[in-house]
Amino acid sequence: MHLYGLIIGVCLTILINYFYKHNSIIPTKQLDKFTFFLLFFAVIGARLYHVFDYHQYYLQHPLQIFNLPAGGLGIFGAILFGLSYIFIYSQHNHLNFIKILDQFTPVLPLSQSIGRWANLINQEGWGSQTNSFLGQLFLPKGFHPTWFYESILNLFLFIYIYFQQKSKSKTSPTIIYLFNYGLIRFVVEFFRTDTWQIHSLKIGQLLSLLFILTSLFLIKSSKKLKTKPQD
Repeated sequence: MHLYGLIIGVCLTILINYFYKHNSIIPTKQLDKFTFFLLFFAVIGARLYHVFDYHQYYLQHPLQIFNLPAGGLGIFGAILFGLSYIFIYSQHNHLNFIKILDQFTPVLPLSQSIGRWANLINQEGWGSQTNSFLGQLFLPKGFHPTWFYESILNLFLFIYIYFQQKSKSKTSPTIIYLFNYGLIRFVVEFFRTDTWQIHSLKIGQLLSLLFILTSLFLIKSSKKLKTKPQD
């Protein structure tokens, strides 16, 4: 089996197993169908994000769009398409959108941390040139290993959310994830040279800001609900 696909498979397995173990909102009879379509749309979104990023190449080689073993999955596409599916599902079934997300966001940064090592396999996710120690640690030498930076920071985020839950924090893990991952990716994007960019605007940083602003909006909304007088 291609090592890239194996790593992605491990990440998805961790995510699904955690979700099945901790799910308390999706009806059992709908669980398999929900999970299948969530993964389906997440993979489609991840691939489309990458294809749009490298549209000039794929216009010349359209059949390569379907060559998933060669790599090329954008996490932002996976998150956006996954969120869209969950939102539609929650509205259709009259369930709380955020509570559904809270069933698996605690382990999402761990999956992302492991998944970044697939970038090493495909020699992607590199940044600008550097003479730093980390720039000499991985091949090719002399470049910021931005995939490694994000892997380590996502691992720290996973640990932080884990201890927040252990302390019985009332803050939604989804809000914690959106704010901190948005911050992580916004910073890492300064070092990356291979991500989607329109003129001088980095799409990754724009979406990172969207994640941060969304988390702040959710925090403000939750505080208003807590302070609203009861009838």
